[in-house]
Order: sequence, then C-alpha cells, then structure tokens
Amino acid sequence: ELAKEEKFDKSYIGNAAREDIDFHIRQAKKGRKMVYVPDAYEIDIPQNMVKGGGCHSMKLWKIILYTINNHKLLLNRHYDYLRQEGYISISKNMAMQLLIRDIAKDVATLWKFRFMNFIRLFK
Repeated sequence: ELAKEEKFDKSYIGNAAREDIDFHIRQAKKGRKMVYVPDAYEIDIPQNMVKGGGCHSMKLWKIILYTINNHKLLLNRHYDYLRQEGYISISKNMAMQLLIRDIAKDVATLWKFRFMNFIRLFK
C-alpha cells in the first residue's frame, strides 16, 4: 500500500542507486515504521524505467558515476533529517569522500580479481 501511495523517485537515474533508501527515509519522515521481514519481496524501480536496463548492462565507470551522483542527491535531500535523527554525524562532504573511498576500494578489488584471472590464462 505504501509503494502505491508514495512512488519511487525517478530522479535517481542510471543505475538507480539509493532510490530504495530514499523511499524508506521519506516513509520515516512521515512517522511510518519500516521493519525487516525475512519473507518479504523486494520492491525496486522496474528495469525498463532505468536508463539502459539497470546497472548490470552498464560499463563500470557509468555505474560509479551514477552511484556518486545518486548518493549526492540523497544526501542533499535528506541530510538534515538523517543528522537530526542521529543516523549520520559527519558532514555531507565527508560522507561523499567516504563513499568515493569505498567505491575506489571496490573497483581496485574488482580489477585485481580480473587481473588475477587474466594471469591464470597464461599459466
């Protein structure tokens, strides 16, 4: 019922990263409680609404850029609420820096894995 009443925000473009968190925060701002139910189904933006059919069909650099852009959008919209409720205690700038650092670590790990598999081809 909530998903019918409060639609997912289509502003989260590309890989649509953070659109689910945005939905949950908007519910929390209205005083609604979100709970984890292990038997529940996931609700996401349908892939046909996401440019290119979702992140699985994109180049890695595009996924990274969309993730950073969407994270910035989420922080700009909800930072004050998250800070007020005690969910975040750092600046927006620091939150963006930490996200970029984590993405860089993930990318480095991915490329290391790809390189090791490439090297195995020649052994």
